[in-house]
Amino acid sequence: MGRRVAALCALLAVACPVDVAAQRAQPTAQPLETAATVLAKYEAAMDRAKVPDVVRFEYAVEQVGPRNIAQTHRVYRSGLTERDELLAADGLALATPEIRIIRDRVNRYNVTTLAPRAKDYAFSLLGEQSDGAHTDYVFATSARAPAAFTVDSVTIDGLVHLPRSIAYTVSAGGVRGHGTLTFTKADKYWVIEEASATARIAGKVARERIVFSRYDFPRSLPDSTFIEPRAGPAPGP
Repeated sequence: MGRRVAALCALLAVACPVDVAAQRAQPTAQPLETAATVLAKYEAAMDRAKVPDVVRFEYAVEQVGPRNIAQTHRVYRSGLTERDELLAADGLALATPEIRIIRDRVNRYNVTTLAPRAKDYAFSLLGEQSDGAHTDYVFATSARAPAAFTVDSVTIDGLVHLPRSIAYTVSAGGVRGHGTLTFTKADKYWVIEEASATARIAGKVARERIVFSRYDFPRSLPDSTFIEPRAGPAPGP
């Protein structure tokens, strides 16, 4: 696999809180809501949630376990086509990024796909998390049917009623693990901000953390973005 390695969180089939202070017009405490009200607003907010068709972002991945990895990538995505540029590996910036063009790439961190919904899960309020002016609601979730990927709990943002974090368990292909995904607002979208995962693979524990940043949402990307890079000249004797 060379310097490239499939992200452990992606292998598990699949996440930093919103700066709510910047979003509040006044630092007044919000009233607590009932579990039913929160869930109704959550379902409505999820129905309205949009996923960007065109996006640029960066991510840094660190993996410790059978293999130790530290990489920084820049990604350009349009629909199901993705350009992934490896910018740095093992603490060293690459003079020329390694470029990979990926077709039919599903967005594994799509909040509308990952977030639990009432049709698939039963929700039970565990409690509230408050800083005095802002309250989030933590729900335990129980899948209504067995699945390889299941959500164990979700923390719902008390302002926008979208998931701030999702804790999950996955068991597939002999791999069992768990992790947490956190989301934040970028422009008008609710996007992945951090993903962490721990799994036991071939009897060894592997841990991974991915931090996403520098989101941008252009109207479109040039066609040249997704042209396969030409191979450089062969080395001399």
